Amino acid sequence: MTVARRRLLGAALLILAAGIPPRQSLRASVQDAQTAADACQSLTGSFDQIAVTLSSVPRYGATYVLVLSPRVGADVMSLDGLKTVEITVQDGTAGAAIVQSAGLKPRPYPLDRENLTKAIADLLGGGAEAAVLWAPLAALGIDRLDPAGTLRMVNVGGPEPPPAGFAASSAGAPDPCALDLAGLIEANGVVPAELRVPPDIRKFIGRPPPARDAAAARQGAALYARQCAQCHGPHALAQTGALAPVDLLRSVRRFQFAGFEYIVLNGRPHNGMPPLRGTLSEPQIAAIYQYVRARSRGELGPNE
Repeated sequence: MTVARRRLLGAALLILAAGIPPRQSLRASVQDAQTAADACQSLTGSFDQIAVTLSSVPRYGATYVLVLSPRVGADVMSLDGLKTVEITVQDGTAGAAIVQSAGLKPRPYPLDRENLTKAIADLLGGGAEAAVLWAPLAALGIDRLDPAGTLRMVNVGGPEPPPAGFAASSAGAPDPCALDLAGLIEANGVVPAELRVPPDIRKFIGRPPPARDAAAARQGAALYARQCAQCHGPHALAQTGALAPVDLLRSVRRFQFAGFEYIVLNGRPHNGMPPLRGTLSEPQIAAIYQYVRARSRGELGPNE
């Protein structure tokens, strides 16, 4: 399978997993794929400008990957098979801690404009065998330097913070390059790190609900429309024909905020609701809660 087709497949899977309408998300045609890929190839500017794009890669802001050169055997799928190999990491990232926790030795590279793709270049050129990198950074290097798709990316570790200088998520919609990189990561079979660690309900018990905030409720309306309306209907009512015909305006009155947040993060697998951890942040979930509660109290109308 060619790299372009792999990314296209990953894009389609990411659309389904995230519940984002195709016109606003990854790409629905080869022409769109080419446009997005070109956006990454031409990504230039200051370190801060590049950081904005990488910070907006959907779902993978807390994900680190083990990137393996073609010289490493196909049976190696984790750090356990690399006991004698020095592992490349980048300064200011959680990669070094992940490597050290496995009892291995990290080889750090500076995290700056000139070295963003050096780890990938060394994997391709024979200067390294394996690297543990923040997933968006790894994808950028592979997108630019490995069009043949010779490197492998696999999940490593659980959710970890993004590198210093990179936000966990950025405001606004991701740009075409960020969407392309998300499709590339997905096409390698990497899942958001949050999905590898089920949330502990004890973390949420006793958490107070957010204070009423009309502005946050309106922000939650936009998030609801993008992430929830596809299944629950545009007005959060038990709409006939909806995938999940539940009257959220009634059911939200029975839930404490902790339960609402837990269900959104963990999903309800037996009822077909996917987990949205890695897709929605906790502040975004709080905003959606504000919106649904405001609707249930009559403080917001269905089209506000």
